Amino acid sequence: MQKIILVGTPITGLRLVKSMTPKKGGFKVFSFDMRESGSPSPPRYLPKAGEHKFTVYINEKQLKSVGLDNSNIKKNRIFIQGEITLSVPKSECYGDMGVICFNIQLLEQKEKLAEESKENYSLPVHVQVHVQEHIQVPVQEQVQPLG
Repeated sequence: MQKIILVGTPITGLRLVKSMTPKKGGFKVFSFDMRESGSPSPPRYLPKAGEHKFTVYINEKQLKSVGLDNSNIKKNRIFIQGEITLSVPKSECYGDMGVICFNIQLLEQKEKLAEESKENYSLPVHVQVHVQEHIQVPVQEQVQPLG
């Protein structure tokens, strides 16, 4: 299993992949391309990663869950978790490698969720005051050593 995370804006629109789409029923499978250039500052003594083009394979249900379609896919920054696949024919994989999408999120939604979780982490003021009223610090008595 070769997991990969892609973050960025797609460079192509959606393409229907007929060979992966079931003939009867099921969800349609689409692909689009993304370009990744790697980190500008890798760990010391290691080479910089080159730029690679990935073809992402995603089904219709995944696209609908985040509200993406051919009219807006190139306008959104997205976060994709997936696995690398080399088993797709070159005629259907326009990038250097294929990526099977397991999770997709719009980057703006992900940032909003992170911010909301930070805001929800602190207790409301009335709860903090109520807790402080009921906290009593025990006074320690002097203990005489047995002797």
